[in-house]
Parts: sequence; C-alpha cells; structure tokens
Amino acid sequence: MKKEERPFWLELEEESFAEIFDKELFDQEFLDRASAKKESADSCRQRKQSKDNIFLPQKELDLHGCNSREAESRIESFIQACLHERLIMLRIITGKGLHSTGAPVLPDVAEHKLYDLKEQKIIKNFYWEKKYKSSSGALIVLL
Repeated sequence: MKKEERPFWLELEEESFAEIFDKELFDQEFLDRASAKKESADSCRQRKQSKDNIFLPQKELDLHGCNSREAESRIESFIQACLHERLIMLRIITGKGLHSTGAPVLPDVAEHKLYDLKEQKIIKNFYWEKKYKSSSGALIVLL
C-alpha cells in the first residue's frame, strides 16, 4: 500500500484514532441530512399523535367499588358535568366483574342507564370499548 493511499490515522502511529479525530473532518452534509430526517420524523409522529387524540375519550369515570345505585347516580352526574363542559367522548369503566361474588352487576347497570339516557336524548350513542360486553370492561359514550 502506498503512503498516499493509507488513511491518515494510520500515518500517525504515535496517536490513537480518538486523539486525532476531529468533528470538522466529519461530513457536515451528512450530519445536516441526518438531523433533517430526524426533524421530519418527529413532526410526522406529532401529527399522527394529534390525529389519534381526536378519537380518545376526553374524560373517564371509574365505577369500581360502587353498588348499583351509586353507579347510576355517578353516571348521571358525570354525564351532566361533561355536557356542561361541552365534551364529546367519555369512557365509563365498569370492570368485567371478575372479582365479584356471583354475576357481574356494574356492566348491566351502566348499560341500562345509558340506554335510558339515550332514549331521553341526553347522549347520542354508546358502545362497548372492545365491541362486546363480555370482553370489555368499559363503555365509550358520545355526547
């Protein structure tokens, strides 16, 4: 290998590569392109997150530990408060009833209460978060 063809760090045997490395020797254009790609990816990620946030519930109510009467009154007052705040989408967490003695109570109570509120035209619609009551522990309510 000719001396001209050898990399510069091999020419300087006394110094290590880390000692002679200079950031200015780095290809500045490469660094600029890399930072531009990172900024582009970050802005794309932010746009996607803001689009996804459109479909996220704005507030949620957790009914764990409530009996049926408490659940009904909490659902009604929660929805009234959210209507006052002009919210659009809510989540009501009932749980699946896995830790209940006997059959699960809260999913049925919440569903019946929401049917009543829908008939009274207080809410627009509701559905189970995972399509089916048996596999879901929460309801999505549209105001």
